[in-house]
Amino acid sequence: MRTAFERLVEGRFRDLLESAPDAMVIVNQQGEIVLINSQTEKLFGFHREELIGQKVEVLVPHRFRRQHPLHREGFFADPKVRPMGVGLQLFGLRRDGTEFPIEISLSPIKTEEGMLVSSAIRDVTDRQRVERALQQTNAELRTAIRELESFSYSISHDLRAPVRAISGFARIVLEDYGGLLPEAGQDQLKRIHEGAIKMGQLIDGLLAFSKMGRQPLNKQAVRPASIVRRVLEDLHAERNGRNVEISVGNLPTCEADPMLLQQVFANLLSNALKYSSQRDPAIIKVDCQQNDSIAIYFVQDNGAGFDMQYADKLFGVFQRLHRSDEFEGNGVGLAIAQRIVHRHGGRMWAEAELDKGATFYFTLERAPQSAM
Repeated sequence: MRTAFERLVEGRFRDLLESAPDAMVIVNQQGEIVLINSQTEKLFGFHREELIGQKVEVLVPHRFRRQHPLHREGFFADPKVRPMGVGLQLFGLRRDGTEFPIEISLSPIKTEEGMLVSSAIRDVTDRQRVERALQQTNAELRTAIRELESFSYSISHDLRAPVRAISGFARIVLEDYGGLLPEAGQDQLKRIHEGAIKMGQLIDGLLAFSKMGRQPLNKQAVRPASIVRRVLEDLHAERNGRNVEISVGNLPTCEADPMLLQQVFANLLSNALKYSSQRDPAIIKVDCQQNDSIAIYFVQDNGAGFDMQYADKLFGVFQRLHRSDEFEGNGVGLAIAQRIVHRHGGRMWAEAELDKGATFYFTLERAPQSAM
């Protein structure tokens, strides 16, 4: 008479076992292998008849065999689907004696003859190799970024004094001796003075950008609407005498550093006011699109806009899509804003049309309901 296990392995179950992408090993409560699939033969290098009836420890490296029966007994004492050795590095042993890293998922199978355990075994050698390579690359990248930030900060800091000296002395010469120079000489001196001022602004922008990577995050539940109101108060002078319509929608709370988030809104709103300066009225909208646990905030204006084919240049340091004689700026504000959002785990992008305004979006994690 056939046993329950013999009935179990017939037909569909056997076909299912053979079609599994992982090595499958079924063991009884005595730790004996009662069934394997062809993937097990390929992975461990054993023939099926060499494993059936053997203790499962034959597939375990010698240094782990003493502890393995205890793990097996622990599973049979509390049988349920679960990964084996969570937080541990597991290894399998091939027939030729070589070891390799594995993942194991355990599942209980009830039969009339008793409990069996099914082990799905996966070789993770290639994945771990890729993970190590990624970790190495990430470590090298972090080091390179720190070195670049340090270099940028040092160069910018050291340049500030001589650039200010050039600007200052050029101004003094213009004020005290400008009248002694011909018109062409005065014009050249003015160009030196203006160029030094511009260089100083670029250096200040580069310093601000390099500092951003070293500034620690102080994430907490934040009400963006309060931050937007504060920013608009600070930008009151830029609206003075202009016909500006600003609307602020429902902005859900989020997890962010309040000071850095204020800088994001300050850069975006300042840009919106600047690039809509030739509109009457200038229309600016601050609102949010909610998507599960992510909030998509945006600042929209009806200003100069830009051609989307150049959108990839928007967030580069010193990158500008408009001439400086049209709109002032040093091309650092958006780069800083994007970097802040990236440090929060979000992303920033823009949509625009030339002479029809622009919309800048960024995502942040929403704060839990109970946080505010």
